[in-house]
Amino acid sequence: MKPKVDLTEESLKLFEKLADDAPNWNGSPLLGGNFNFTKEMRGNLSDLKKKDLVITEIDGGESWVYFTDKGKKLVKELYGFEIKDYKDYL
Repeated sequence: MKPKVDLTEESLKLFEKLADDAPNWNGSPLLGGNFNFTKEMRGNLSDLKKKDLVITEIDGGESWVYFTDKGKKLVKELYGFEIKDYKDYL
């Protein structure tokens, strides 16, 4: 299914990797934690951020990805599961 948000094929692939990895990290995946995050993906990450699907935060030298409400909604629409907020695990 094509998302309602205008994403390039490569940005959509990165979004899928992040969504797939999110449950392994209490909803907020470590950037490149379980997949190789390449320098070529940086532009795709910027695209996801510009489209208000994710935000990133650096903590302890590591980059963490947080899904916005819009991003969580898109995950549910495309992949059929919900991304919990990391706070829900505390």
